[in-house]
Amino acid sequence: MAGQLIKLDGVRSSGIPGQARIDMDSADLVAASLPSLVHSFNPRVATVNSDGSIRIADRTDGRVLACPAFSELSLSVSDPDFNGQTVIQADDDGSGAWGLSFAPGKVSDSYTIVGVASVNSDLVTRPSSGTLNCTLLSSLNPLLDDDQPLKNNTRYRLPSAPSPASEGLVIWPDNHNNSGATVNVGYEKFSADDPFIFVETFDFNTKTISAYFNGLDLQGAAVASGVTPLTANEKLQAYWNLGGAAADLSTGSFVGKIGDFYIFNEALDVSAATLYQLRRLVEALKTKYGI
Repeated sequence: MAGQLIKLDGVRSSGIPGQARIDMDSADLVAASLPSLVHSFNPRVATVNSDGSIRIADRTDGRVLACPAFSELSLSVSDPDFNGQTVIQADDDGSGAWGLSFAPGKVSDSYTIVGVASVNSDLVTRPSSGTLNCTLLSSLNPLLDDDQPLKNNTRYRLPSAPSPASEGLVIWPDNHNNSGATVNVGYEKFSADDPFIFVETFDFNTKTISAYFNGLDLQGAAVASGVTPLTANEKLQAYWNLGGAAADLSTGSFVGKIGDFYIFNEALDVSAATLYQLRRLVEALKTKYGI
């Protein structure tokens, strides 16, 4: 809902006695102005449970993200690499599995992802053999065995071959069906602990997926000809998962730090009006995180 107010329980405004305080930064304000916003993730409102799991609510609807306890997942408060902002930190080497699951019913055929993250030193040292895939974001379908990725899978891929231009952050628009082309932001653009802003859009009408990096510089566009529409049951039960997929042990979860994430149910780069707002959102995040 455009202009939706975000409230924090237990925090009162000094200007309006008895009322909940509205806590929105510049990026939140831009994102909330777009009616297609379906998820808003901000680590500054997260807390750590006694079992080590992270408790954080989706700021668009207040529903708590599901997250299993994971010993190497923590909050980094006032992180110096992220301009003093709070981020989620995962220190595992990519072989573990964790994921923050949004509530179901918000995965759409077209979408836009805007996120802030960084990779750790494990992901900027090329291994001598094999590959290391660390899932940053995916949409999952509980109707399928082991919650396999459904329409989107964004991974940081570290290859064994010296091919930095073809690896890095790789996006599959329809990973479960193994169809459609991929788009990537090259390996050479990433440095340990340096925050980056990435945007990915998928327009189902044209089957075009695009990726942008640190200020909406277009990194690639591809036609994903094999992508199929979501079924009615998939739209009802599929969900977005940040940081990995708890059942996807063969891939591994993301290794590094995660800041703000916004998910929209349209491709914001299709029209001039929404592209303008998308650029405003990226600029607000660049200022916030010192990028």
